Amino acid sequence: MPGIYYFAYLTDKVYEGGMARNYAFFIRFKSITKNIYHVYNKNKIRRVLFFFRAVLLMTFAREKKIFLHQGSILILFPISLFGFKFFIKVFFFFLKYVSKKNKLFIEVNDLPHEQAIDLQLEVKKEYIIFEDLIYSLKDTNYIFASNFMRDFVCSKYKIDLSFTQVLINGGPRLIAENAMIHDVFKQTNKIKIIYAGSLNEGRNIRDLISLFEKKNDLFLILIGTDGNWLKDCSLSDNIFYLGNFEEHEAHKIAS
Repeated sequence: MPGIYYFAYLTDKVYEGGMARNYAFFIRFKSITKNIYHVYNKNKIRRVLFFFRAVLLMTFAREKKIFLHQGSILILFPISLFGFKFFIKVFFFFLKYVSKKNKLFIEVNDLPHEQAIDLQLEVKKEYIIFEDLIYSLKDTNYIFASNFMRDFVCSKYKIDLSFTQVLINGGPRLIAENAMIHDVFKQTNKIKIIYAGSLNEGRNIRDLISLFEKKNDLFLILIGTDGNWLKDCSLSDNIFYLGNFEEHEAHKIAS
C-alpha cells in the first residue's frame, strides 16, 4: 500500500521483548508496504542521514498513514534533548504538523517514566516531558502493548478510547522439531517453571527466587537480559539461570 509509511527501529539481534515486538511489526509491514524506513544504525553518520530522511518524508507527507514506534521517535529525537525548551517547542510543533496532515500512529510498548520507577532505574524528568508531549497530540492514534497501559494513559491524559488499540505481545509459531531440550530440563521429572524476559532486580526477581527456594518440588529456570547479577547469587538446587539468548533460541528453550 503506497499510502503507508513505516519507520522501523530494529537492531541486529533480538534479546528482549521490546525489540521482538518491533520485529513482529516489521514482518507484518513488509507484507503490506514498500515504504519502510529504518531509523537506527550502529554507524552514527548513517543514523544522521536516516534522521534527515525521516524528517523530510514526514514533513512533506500528505494524507498518508504514518506509523512510528515510540522507540523510533527516541532514536530520531534523543531523550537528552528534552531538557531544552526550544527543542521541546520544535518537537511538539513537528509532530502536531505531521498528525494534522496525515493519520499518525504511535506504537507504545513501554512507558519510560513509569518503567524507570518500577525497575528502580534513574528517573529522568525528560521522560515525563516526553510522555506529556506525546499524549497531548490531537487526532493521533496509539497502539499499546497492554490494556492496563492503555487504561492508565487514557485516564491520565483524557484520551478518547476510539483513538487507541491494544496489541498484546506474542511469538511466532514454533515448529515442533525445532524445540531444544536444554540439559537442565533432563535432570528431573519435577514440574518446571520458566521465566523468559528481562531480569532486572526491579522486576522482583529476588522475590521470585525466594518463593521457589521454599518449593523443592518445583524447578525454576531463568533466561533473559540483565541477569548477570544472578551469577553472584547462591541459588538453591532447584533454581537455574541459563543466561541470555536471542529470541529464536529462547523460544526453542521455553517451548
